[in-house]
Parts: sequence; C-alpha cells; structure tokens
Amino acid sequence: MHALKIPNYRRIIVRGKPQAGVRLRDCETRRIKDYYLGTYGSDESRERYRRVVMEWQANGRRLAPGALRPVETLVAPLLDAHDQMAGGYYSPNERLAFRAAAGVVREFYGSIPTSQFGMAQLRAVQAQMVAKGWGRQNINRQIGRVRQIFGWGRGERMVSADTVMDLVAVRGLKKGHTPAPEPIKVPPVSPHHVAAIRTHVPPMVWLLIQIQRHTAARPGELVGLRAGDITITRRPGIWTSKLDDHKTAHHGKPRCLYFGPGCQKLLRAQMQGLKADDWLFPSERGRPYAEQSYCQAIQRGCAAAGIPGWQPNQLRHLAATEINAKYGLVAASLFLGHASAKITDAVYAERDQAVLRKVAKGMG
Repeated sequence: MHALKIPNYRRIIVRGKPQAGVRLRDCETRRIKDYYLGTYGSDESRERYRRVVMEWQANGRRLAPGALRPVETLVAPLLDAHDQMAGGYYSPNERLAFRAAAGVVREFYGSIPTSQFGMAQLRAVQAQMVAKGWGRQNINRQIGRVRQIFGWGRGERMVSADTVMDLVAVRGLKKGHTPAPEPIKVPPVSPHHVAAIRTHVPPMVWLLIQIQRHTAARPGELVGLRAGDITITRRPGIWTSKLDDHKTAHHGKPRCLYFGPGCQKLLRAQMQGLKADDWLFPSERGRPYAEQSYCQAIQRGCAAAGIPGWQPNQLRHLAATEINAKYGLVAASLFLGHASAKITDAVYAERDQAVLRKVAKGMG
C-alpha cells in the first residue's frame, strides 16, 4: 500500500519576493484551496505549514471549515490579487493609481495578515503619503483606493467584514488641517504658446495637438485610437468615436469624442490608406504614442521655441475655457465628459446630443 502524499511546502514568487504556500485538496469534493503562509523559509511560515497540514489530515483530508482553521491572507497577496483583477477592469491610468496606493501599503504592511490592518495602520499609511509630499486631494483619493482594495478582498473572502468597517472610520484630510499641500490649479495654455511649437514638434504630434484642441479630449483618449474607432457619417455632420477604455469606464459612464468639420478634414487626410486596425496616430516606430512620449515631445518643442513648457492637459483646459465662454458651463461639462451617465429621460438625452453636436461643429 502506497503512503498518502503530503502536500509540499511551496515557494511562490510574489512581486519578486519569495512567499510560502501550500495547496490542499478536499478528498471528497476535490475542491482545491491555497493557503499563504508568510515569508518563504521563515520559522513562522514552516510552523503554519505544519499546523495547516496536520489539521487537514486530522479532518480526513477534508476542507471542513469547523475542523480546519484557514491561515489568514497576508496583505501582499491581497494587493497582488487586486492588481491582477484591475488589469481587466480599470483603465491603465486608474490601475497605475491603485498601484501607487498599494505600494505604500505594501512597503510597511505587506507581510502582516489582513486582519491586522486596521484604522491605526491606514492612518499610518495616510501619514506616510503626507511625508512623501503628495497633495491633500490625491491622498484622500488614494486612501479611498486602499479601502476599495480591502472592500474587494471582502468579496473574495480574503478580508473580514470587521476590517473593512474599521477602515471606513478613517477620515479624509481636511483643508487647512494638514501639512499636505493643496493642488496647484493648472491654467489653460496660451493659444500663442500652442502655435509657437508648430515647427518644433514632429508632424504627428502637431496633428495630435490640433485634434486634442478641437475635441477637448484627454491625451490618453486620443493616443490609443485606431482608424476603425472613428464613426464616419456619409452626409455632412459630426464624426464620433465611442470609447470603451477611458478614465471613468469602470463607473459605467459612457465617453464619446465628437469631431467637427475641422477635425474631419485633418482625420480624412490622416486616414488615407489606413486599415481599421491601424493606429490612427502612430509614432515614428509605428506604435501609438504613449502619453508620456506625447508630453515629452511637447516639452522639447517648447524648449526649442524658447517658451515656458506646457502639458497636454492644458490643451483640454483651454478648450474647456473656450466652450464655457461660448456655450456655457453645462455644454462644457457635457463635451468634456464630466456629466453623469445616468440619463433616463429620452428628451434630455436627445437635448444633450444636440448640444454636443453644436459644440463640436463650433470647435472645428
């Protein structure tokens, strides 16, 4: 008779760091459960391994909750699991924001069980963000993201309800009651400074600048467009592009870009000979411009032109200012994609579309 095999003490690499784990299978249901044990090779992880396996064997190799006390999930595996989920749920920029928030938590609390991460620990993370020089509003958003991670973990049975409730009690930083700096308002770029770099940036960057100026789009909404993303009308009208991946997509908010006559003229020339899957604004290497590369090209153009540097988002602010002055705050909010997506009245939806098309035609 062959001896029953004992599950191995396993080495798992998590974010470049060795973690210990063991995989157990219920001999009746065949259900598999992974247990994270802590830092690989540590005395604590080996003790947890022996205890988990012993209780599993004593329970007849079954995963009965009453007989087997599961080892608590550590904070680091929770952060990794959430990051993996975020890859298919959030926009790339939002995922990076979650990683920044998780990075501070991981630095100080990655090796502790999630049950030990409570109010005091979240306040310490908040204080560390202040020490890093982050702005007050950014810190409040990042603390909210940490809560979201643990709230998601509750649904995955990696975090207890008590822990989630404990984190909710941590208040955001109040203006005037914290050393964290207030955000510096980014002004719209001067139209003269936009025109000044025309001959100092690559033709594709200048095309992006013109399209962004007319559409009030975020840089990330333009650089990843393909030729097939543009909906072209046969009769004279407004071209559109409905974005699946954008800043607020995970909130269920739709986002549509509107291209007026001026944009259509530029795009028509650019789309000549392109297939639907071809990038609309490729770099010299044939790949789409990264947001950072687009920004750097503008910065180099400003330096060459001898003018103060400006950012692509300042183009969006310039467009917002012009739309607000000409069409009003509501029209500007709609055109920039700030309006709520929860429109249930067809009359209001039709009215908003009419406003958007009017602005697009006026912006060019």
